[in-house]
Amino acid sequence: MPTLSWFPMPVYVDKVLGEAKEKIEEELYDVYNKAKFAQNPQWTKDTNELSVVNDSFFTANELKDCTIFNDCIDYHLKEYLKQLATPTNLDYFIDNSWLTRTTKGKYIHQHDHGNYDISGVYYLKTNGEDGQLYFPSPHRLLAGNFIISRIVDYYQHLPLENGVIAMWPSVLLHNTEPNETDHERISASFNIKFRT
Repeated sequence: MPTLSWFPMPVYVDKVLGEAKEKIEEELYDVYNKAKFAQNPQWTKDTNELSVVNDSFFTANELKDCTIFNDCIDYHLKEYLKQLATPTNLDYFIDNSWLTRTTKGKYIHQHDHGNYDISGVYYLKTNGEDGQLYFPSPHRLLAGNFIISRIVDYYQHLPLENGVIAMWPSVLLHNTEPNETDHERISASFNIKFRT
């Protein structure tokens, strides 16, 4: 019997192209140009800034009126579920969504979104060098074992390109490198819950 690869962590990554990408960009930039941005006071001064409503972080679905973007999320969520051999007609809702602005010297500290089922990001504006999004392996704590140390990639990262959309189980830790360029990175993030 061959060696089995057990306990995988499914991360969905795709790229939005063409007219769909242009329409999403127009919609998200409209929100961006009107948004109030602030840094979460519970974080260090070097962390990024988030779009906020009434100074409350991660409590509002700030992109709820972005119908084109939400349709894009729906399409890619169903593709993700298909690849997991899961029914695509599950009832879900986007509990919160926001824009993130990451300027020079800023970063996202390591964290997860464990209260949700799926978390995701869409890169609206990046030069590809303004702070990679990293995922530490959930198996990294086992790396003292000889076999595990041969198979664990301690970190994986997403392609940092305009139009990339990604989704992952919300319990997966992630962080970004500091943006060491003069370029401002803008991303749209969201958290999904399934109704059970």
